[in-house]
Amino acid sequence: MSDWKTKLPGMGYTNQVKTMKEAQKVLQAVLSYVGDNATADILENLSRRDKLKIAVEGDIHVEDIDTMIAQFQNMQLMHKVLRYRKKEGKSIPKDEASMTLAVQQDAIKVMTKQERSKMAKTMQAKAMRGMR
Repeated sequence: MSDWKTKLPGMGYTNQVKTMKEAQKVLQAVLSYVGDNATADILENLSRRDKLKIAVEGDIHVEDIDTMIAQFQNMQLMHKVLRYRKKEGKSIPKDEASMTLAVQQDAIKVMTKQERSKMAKTMQAKAMRGMR
């Protein structure tokens, strides 16, 4: 973000820089609340009250916190899939489309029953919100 290109007009990909700064702000706010050694369990179990405290202290939106946690969970799933594919001798995806396909094919094989249940509930809740 502090690269010299960001200081030249037209060279900084200003939307990308702005997005990265916003993401960094959310990450710093969450880390200041939960600590540097936060685990996936800690992030997943943040209550609405915790998220509100983080949002107020960090001057960010609760939705941004939820988005960051969802991205973290997706990243964990992708890492599990990649480790599984490497262990099984399958090809490692080289682009976004092939990674999406790999996750669709192998995610069910690397997720626990509890993770599958939680994902199904999340997807169902999103579908219900979309119907309103």
